[in-house]
Amino acid sequence: MRRQFGDGMATELSDLAAGMRLSGVVANSDVTVVAVQMHGTASATLTYRTTGGQLGERLITVADLADVSEVAESHWSFDADGAMFKLASEARRMQMAHLADPFAAVDTSNIDPYPHQIDAVYNRLLTLKPLRFLLADDPGAGKTIMSGLLIRELMLRGDVARCLIVAPGSLVEQWQDELWDKFGLSFDLMSRESVEASRTGNPFVERNLLVACIDQVARSDDPRDRLAASDWDLVIVDEAHKMSAHRYGDELRRTKRFEVGEVLRECTRHFLLLTATPHNGKNEDFLAFMTLIDPERFEGRLRATNGSSSPAAIHHSLRRRRDRLAGQAAELRQLAATGAPIPVPELPKGVRIADLDDFDFDDFDDFDESELAELESLTVDAATAAATADELDAEVRILDRLVELADGVRRSGVDAKWTRLRDLLRAEQFGSAQWSADPDDGGGARKLIVFSEHRDTLDYVAGCIAAERG
Repeated sequence: MRRQFGDGMATELSDLAAGMRLSGVVANSDVTVVAVQMHGTASATLTYRTTGGQLGERLITVADLADVSEVAESHWSFDADGAMFKLASEARRMQMAHLADPFAAVDTSNIDPYPHQIDAVYNRLLTLKPLRFLLADDPGAGKTIMSGLLIRELMLRGDVARCLIVAPGSLVEQWQDELWDKFGLSFDLMSRESVEASRTGNPFVERNLLVACIDQVARSDDPRDRLAASDWDLVIVDEAHKMSAHRYGDELRRTKRFEVGEVLRECTRHFLLLTATPHNGKNEDFLAFMTLIDPERFEGRLRATNGSSSPAAIHHSLRRRRDRLAGQAAELRQLAATGAPIPVPELPKGVRIADLDDFDFDDFDDFDESELAELESLTVDAATAAATADELDAEVRILDRLVELADGVRRSGVDAKWTRLRDLLRAEQFGSAQWSADPDDGGGARKLIVFSEHRDTLDYVAGCIAAERG
């Protein structure tokens, strides 16, 4: 309770005494009177102590007493909204939870993580400040779960408020659903409608939690410019290997997706790349990809030569090209005999023969295997310089010789890549006792995943493994 001087109280300065608690002496704080030194009857020097423990002095006159009141009782009324107090306390507790609970995100999420996921998030990712990391784990290892744990943990620690997820178009809704169902994180989807509905025309700036399709950003300059104008605490890219660049001689050709990766690298503090296939067999391409993590560390070229195929794949590719060109030559002769017009190869929608030199096959995620094979064949057709049946026959004769040479290499059994893989499979940890798929036969069989860019190589390796098993 506060009592105003002059309201039923004495108005003399002599009424002030040590120990009184007053308001109005200093702004925004109560003070406790330490001493009063009178200067006649009209003024006095008041020595006081603030609630913060600091001493001070003020010259007070009788007229000043009108603005001074005595705090007779505690000003804490304890009549605030109890539910709001509990909510604020809980929010504060969650913010500081990681200090007492090192797995706060796990305990507040709807998941049951595996040990390798806990290890990746808490022992690897959270120890990096800032985070610049390539998480290249097996398919099905739960990279989405690890990402959600990371996001939630960094949010609980007050380290992330703005987070952007970049993924292929077929996965953006899956990311949105899983982050909400498992972690209670409400992410918006980047769409044409969201751009039109945004007040600034830039959802990257207005939304704090956003999932965007990488191709939506990569296909034109406007979305990339909007992205470059934003800043993020954390950016996570799924299927990050699609942001590729390829070395041709001394030239590094960047795909549009790679250019998006370079923009993302510059507009975020934490940067996490997710992929199950980081390496395509070409070390220089991998080195270029790693510049998205650290351009200063990985910039440059490697002087080791690379190969990304097998003798079997080379043999099959040459044989297919020879057979296809031989068929074209026969078709041209037949059309010439009948006088029919020569047809132009028909490409998938949106692809022109003139564009094939710069064509990026990764742009066609929705193509099935047969469509991609057909597109590859059409690309081969467009690449030939032969325009007549006789010219095609000349190229076929050259290919006959190349097919013969490739078949000789294939039959020789000299294949450095298969030899390395065979030696690994023959090693103690992959001994013959471990080959059985029966859990009751020896137990504890180890698993090995072999990635291949070409199906012919995959079939070749599968055959070699089958022969090795006997």
